[in-house]
Amino acid sequence: MKIAFSVTADNGLNSLIDARFGRTSGFLIVDDANEPQYISNEQNLNATQGAGIQAAQNVANTGAEVVITGNCGPKVFRVLSAASIKAQVLQFKFERKTNDQTLKNNH
Repeated sequence: MKIAFSVTADNGLNSLIDARFGRTSGFLIVDDANEPQYISNEQNLNATQGAGIQAAQNVANTGAEVVITGNCGPKVFRVLSAASIKAQVLQFKFERKTNDQTLKNNH
């Protein structure tokens, strides 16, 4: 199965998931048969409109079957669905208390 992750930078399997889809810096394409591949989304970073739709089309061109991202709008979901790509939206929540405790444990 080929999976596309929206990521903040090209750091291979150490890349962080980007909460954005259309204006992510790129996508990490991962499958069990090949090395991870980074696909830049630079052309959509400053788009005035249509960034999500264009990004969805770029992901579809990779042959991805699933997208994992932080957020997708309804137009993106329609494009992905038309390409038979499933989207999994992750919810991010950071808790200050946990981070403070981690800092204390590391010092």
